[in-house]
Amino acid sequence: MHRALLLLAMSACVALPANAVDTATLSSLLQRAGVEHEVDGDRLHVVYRLESGRRQAVFLAPMAPLVDGVDVVEIYSPVQRLTADLPAAVAGQLLEANGTQKVAYFGVEEVEGAWWLLCYHNLPLDAITPKALAAVMQAVAAAADDMERLLGDGGADEL
Repeated sequence: MHRALLLLAMSACVALPANAVDTATLSSLLQRAGVEHEVDGDRLHVVYRLESGRRQAVFLAPMAPLVDGVDVVEIYSPVQRLTADLPAAVAGQLLEANGTQKVAYFGVEEVEGAWWLLCYHNLPLDAITPKALAAVMQAVAAAADDMERLLGDGGADEL
């Protein structure tokens, strides 16, 4: 099954420890970077308008801390809802993109009963600046939109 090739970025649904970063901390970083956003439950939601005029949704969600209590945030953007297994050629394109991009990687995840192709980047927050966080978010949005155009009909701007 080709989905198995891309299960590189599965996010575990676990309860976060009390010392994990929260949405208020993430919201503060985005405010300091001048990034307009909405709080959407336990995640933040940003919609980027790209140079092409297209829009791309990006989400930030706290993850369980690393071994030494280092807080981590998951940045992700939907590329495409999957209605069938990925063809081997597409899986190969995604893996190749994962190896050539400076920031962001692609993976498949089940979300509320549906399979999605997502673009991700995970960051430890201890040394991240608001400017760096905003730049990575924008890179994830651009990578997701580029892949959405490549895999779609080129004109659809669904996510």
